[in-house]
Amino acid sequence: MDLLKRVACIPSLESLCIDGALTSTVSDTPFRLPLQHIRNLTLKECEIGDIFLRSIVKSFGSLKSLRIQLPSLMVHLNIYCNLQALLESLASNSGTLEQLQVYMAKGSCEPNITPAEVFDLRSFTHLKALEINTGFLFTPTPDSEPSFTALLPTSLDDIYLRMADKRFAKHLQVLTEEYRSFPNLKTLDIGIEDMPSIHAMDQAEVDWKMALNHCARELRDGGIECNVPVEGTHFNLSCGND
Repeated sequence: MDLLKRVACIPSLESLCIDGALTSTVSDTPFRLPLQHIRNLTLKECEIGDIFLRSIVKSFGSLKSLRIQLPSLMVHLNIYCNLQALLESLASNSGTLEQLQVYMAKGSCEPNITPAEVFDLRSFTHLKALEINTGFLFTPTPDSEPSFTALLPTSLDDIYLRMADKRFAKHLQVLTEEYRSFPNLKTLDIGIEDMPSIHAMDQAEVDWKMALNHCARELRDGGIECNVPVEGTHFNLSCGND
């Protein structure tokens, strides 16, 4: 909190990156600070609670870039994140935000993440780049009917889907049908933690690999740069590493 209060006193500061633990800032009480002069905010692996995170976001009223890399040890740190509440906190930035990253590396964190009922970003009409865990954007239930056009603004240039897995094969098929609804789309990048060797895949993983290849082929034929993982490879963050 002391750090943010000092930042509030520097009206010429436009970019702020907080990297690492901020245990002294954990708070159960909402707050609001005069931080509207900040245009670019990055929070990397910060040990801050859900209420504090939402209070920070609400304090910035005209962000152009917001990058949030959630800590991968949330369970051990007893940290929670409500994605629906976070999305609602971002509403005041919907007219200015151009780049959004909400990412968490694979870990035992799912019990500490409350998914959004609908991660609807369509009101963010200036958004050009989105990097997000696929499971944050979609709930991978067998009876779900995914739609990218029902969630994402058509202004997007670049989409980076992270931590995808075989549960999202149907989503890729939908994307091959809907991508033309995004007239500015230049890049689709699909990242997973790793892709096993073809010899180690079960049938669902083989189907997933085929869905990846089909999606890449369809989008490339449409003039979109589409990057998908190959066997034995890892991905690097494309929208969030400075």
